[in-house]
Amino acid sequence: MGRFRVLENPDDPSLERQVAESVSLSDPREIVIELGWFSRRPEEKPLLRDVEAFFRDATLDYLRTRCFLSSSETGAVLAVSDYRGPDEGFPRALLSFPRFDADGVLYFTGSERTILLRIETETNFGVIEQSFSPRRMFFDGGFTI
Repeated sequence: MGRFRVLENPDDPSLERQVAESVSLSDPREIVIELGWFSRRPEEKPLLRDVEAFFRDATLDYLRTRCFLSSSETGAVLAVSDYRGPDEGFPRALLSFPRFDADGVLYFTGSERTILLRIETETNFGVIEQSFSPRRMFFDGGFTI
């Protein structure tokens, strides 16, 4: 996500440093997922406007009961803990989830077969689901979710 921001903003010299500092953290307190939407098919453009409107209008209180990150192995289901939508200066939606339980144990270790993001909406597009393969989320020998 950080590298993508650097590529989008090549004229911001402080961004490279911020990305390097963020990447060097061993286990940040939160898991942040950035969601975007696009389509190359013109007939899907109206639906994309509906998706963007949903994320622009969504609030943290609304998403807390409808947005979850879950593990295929442990059964852990985490509610979203922070949300920033496109109306807050971001071109996409940023969803944050806790990385640790109350005892300081990681919710996700990289041994999971699948991590699933699920957002239940009350819109014409219904449920949004995105699966992640933790086995593909390793960088420099460490799990990077």
